[in-house]
Amino acid sequence: MDTEKIGKFIADRRKVRGLTQQQLADDLGLTNKAISKWETGQGMPDITTLPILAEMLGITVNELLKGELNQSIDKKENGIETNYSVHKSVYWFKAMACLSIFIALMGNIVPLFMLRETSTIAAFLFGCWFEVCSLAVFVVFYLRMKGEIEFNSKTSVLKMNSL
Repeated sequence: MDTEKIGKFIADRRKVRGLTQQQLADDLGLTNKAISKWETGQGMPDITTLPILAEMLGITVNELLKGELNQSIDKKENGIETNYSVHKSVYWFKAMACLSIFIALMGNIVPLFMLRETSTIAAFLFGCWFEVCSLAVFVVFYLRMKGEIEFNSKTSVLKMNSL
């Protein structure tokens, strides 16, 4: 095993994922000095850390230990992996859109029941509160899923270019 080659590979994959050494260390529960040692070839990750590290870097353990991407993976497989991630993001966006619609409907229905017991203004404000919550849920998840889809698109282009 060439520890310098593996270290350079870890550093490259970390940068592709847009992570700093500190972010990677925090996610693994380690110090940034440990990450620095790996990337300079002065040390290697613990065997229990390898699967987690590989997943975080978007590679397999075999690729991590080789210090290079597996060249036998064709572009079609990378496309399938990206499509899965995109479809997963779209699924969650649809689920949150349904939640947003449900909250919006509640914002229209609940005030009708409140009119019997409270003032018109209180019922109206309560309905508005539901509508604002609905909009907030929708916007937050729209931006989150848009970011994930863009990230997956960028990483798939980088994977295909590396092949």
